[in-house]
Amino acid sequence: MEFFLHLLLNHLGKYSHLPAFFIGEKEYSYLDLKMRISSIQSMLWEYNDQQYFGVVTRNSIDTFATIFALWLSGKTMVPVGTKIPRQRNEYILERAGIRVLFDASDEPLLFPGIKTLCPSNMDDRNVDPVCVDVPGETDLYVLFTSGSTGYPKGVRITRDNFQAYLEAFFACGYAFSPSDRCLEVFDLTFDASVQCYTFPLLVGASVFTLPDSGIRFLSILKILQEQNITFVKMTPSVIFYLQPYFGRIHLPHLRYCLFGAEAFPAALVGKWQNCIPRAEIHNVYGPTEATINCSMYPWKRDSENKVRNGIASIGKPYRRMHAIVCDEKQRETARGTAGELCFSGPQITPGYLNDPENNQRAFFYRDEDGKRRRYYRTGDLAIQDEEGDLYYIGRIDAQVQIEGHRVELGEIEHHAHQFTGSKCIALAAGQPLSLYLFVESDTSSGTEELYRHLRKKIPPYMIPAKMLFIPQIPLLVSGKTDRQKLFSLIEPCEHPSSET
Repeated sequence: MEFFLHLLLNHLGKYSHLPAFFIGEKEYSYLDLKMRISSIQSMLWEYNDQQYFGVVTRNSIDTFATIFALWLSGKTMVPVGTKIPRQRNEYILERAGIRVLFDASDEPLLFPGIKTLCPSNMDDRNVDPVCVDVPGETDLYVLFTSGSTGYPKGVRITRDNFQAYLEAFFACGYAFSPSDRCLEVFDLTFDASVQCYTFPLLVGASVFTLPDSGIRFLSILKILQEQNITFVKMTPSVIFYLQPYFGRIHLPHLRYCLFGAEAFPAALVGKWQNCIPRAEIHNVYGPTEATINCSMYPWKRDSENKVRNGIASIGKPYRRMHAIVCDEKQRETARGTAGELCFSGPQITPGYLNDPENNQRAFFYRDEDGKRRRYYRTGDLAIQDEEGDLYYIGRIDAQVQIEGHRVELGEIEHHAHQFTGSKCIALAAGQPLSLYLFVESDTSSGTEELYRHLRKKIPPYMIPAKMLFIPQIPLLVSGKTDRQKLFSLIEPCEHPSSET
């Protein structure tokens, strides 16, 4: 595959008359995008002495143009979220050494000692953008993710990392063309967004974004239906909330439906597939440190799928990626035995930005077949079967000990969901540990029936000490379950013993 930025630059001219982005009610062509990139890139020459630039994540063509202008100029993009607390953003900016921040807003975010530029106010330049070739190990972007210390970690993704990811993604057999219409549903501080706003431009396709207002999952459904979307990637939580509408949803134009960032509930997807009769369904897995996704399982419509505890397999590693399941001493476990999932390959980050302590903890080396491989510890508990397919069980810290017994919280969630049909989240909190089950429901009626069901399915030490019924399971901006908010709903005297 041609280097993705060279391909992008070529397509800005080749597909100049085609739509690149649909944002709100407005369409922006590849030519519109090219002109905005040119204006921003021309200004960037004034800051040649700087590598890292902050970009406030607005739903704006100028935000996307800024990201591409930075990349084409050999610079590094660090997203700054509008929904993120100011103190956290200040920490991110300081950690990355940001001195210039782009914000496409009339009311920009302002931080002491940082120059804020508005790309919307830059004059159009009648010059073509250029691609500055810099070493492949140059950081393309840095995303800050939650850290166990309470401070976010800056995950560095290089140009080589992202190129390897794109080559592996397209090697999965996706057939795209300029007629494809792709929906971008993720917040721009989340790594899945980078995939969804970048790869369509490499095939001449168009990107649709979600409006800033309204109910998120209903906005997704509206655009899927009205805009004949052909590709979407989303979290399973989205279709949890779309369940009441399944009987009325028919999306014949959708060709690819990818799920990621959360466990993939087989029963729910089995129902969803009727809404998307012509779409291939893929379950993809990957931490930010492995550049978006690094394994994939193709869902089978008409035959048996690989499922454990109601959760579909995460499949096999992407091309050029290698996975092992390890014990506490980084020794590979026998097939079918649970352990920590670890990945190596060209998509693995070179490390965290200015963070040697976390780098020491997260990466290790193994000698294999005369080669020395560098592995990333995902912190996820997994099993690999004899055919090489992987099964995500949960977080290592979501496997807890209750009364001396090892308990997988995902197993409790599975059996509770089987009975209720609702989203269920199990947590362990307090000293000694107690189990709590959150059920998404407007009423607690049926509590005793749920307890009876669980007693038939799991041993007594796995039965939750308390059930909490709430109207909606809270989500993070990434679409994942906000477990820390759930912990806060447990009585204040009972604090979680570990982060899950």
